[in-house]
Amino acid sequence: MTYQFNQVEFVRLLEKEGLGRGAAEAIAQGIDDGRRELVTKADLELALAHAGSKQTVQFGVMLGAGLALAVAIIGLIVGLN
Repeated sequence: MTYQFNQVEFVRLLEKEGLGRGAAEAIAQGIDDGRRELVTKADLELALAHAGSKQTVQFGVMLGAGLALAVAIIGLIVGLN
C-alpha cells in the first residue's frame, strides 16, 4: 500500500488556516521527505526473505566446510594406521 501525500493541497490547507506560504511549504516538504523514509510491509517482507535466503546459503557453506574437515580428519586417521 502506498501512502499518498498531496503537498499542494496541504499547503493550501495550511494557508487557509492562517500560516504563511513559506512556512506552509516548508512543513509540507518536511512531511513529504519523512514519508519517503517509511517502510512498507512489502519492503519488510522482501528484506526478511533476502535475509532468510542469505542465512540458508551461509549455513550450507558452513555445513560443507565441516563435512570436508571431518572427511579430511578421518582420512588422516585411516592413513596413519
